Amino acid sequence: MISKNQGFAEYYLIGSLFSMISVLVTYALLIF
Repeated sequence: MISKNQGFAEYYLIGSLFSMISVLVTYALLIF
C-alpha cells in the first residue's frame, strides 16, 4: 500500500513536470 502511494506521488510529480514543459514548448513555438 505504501509503495503504491509512493508510485502514485512519483507519477503525479512527473505528470505535472511534463505538462509544465509542454506548456513552455508550446509558448516558445508561438513566440518563434
